[in-house]
Amino acid sequence: MSSAATVMARFLALAFFLVIALGIYVFVQNSDLQAAEQQVAQARQARDDLQLRIGALERSNTSLQQDLNACRGDMPADEE
Repeated sequence: MSSAATVMARFLALAFFLVIALGIYVFVQNSDLQAAEQQVAQARQARDDLQLRIGALERSNTSLQQDLNACRGDMPADEE
């Protein structure tokens, strides 16, 4: 084999391994991205659930405050 053929064979072998390594790297990054997207979706769902619970507790608190004021005969909390 001539010197140029040897250099070309080495270059092709190096390029082959670089393509394989790049493919593995992209696969790992894609897997990490999918895991992160799932975590974000779960966090959004948890946030939405907590906002619903906060809204329900605020409505309950307002109702309880009105009941307490009615029992005391006080003015509503907003007008005090």
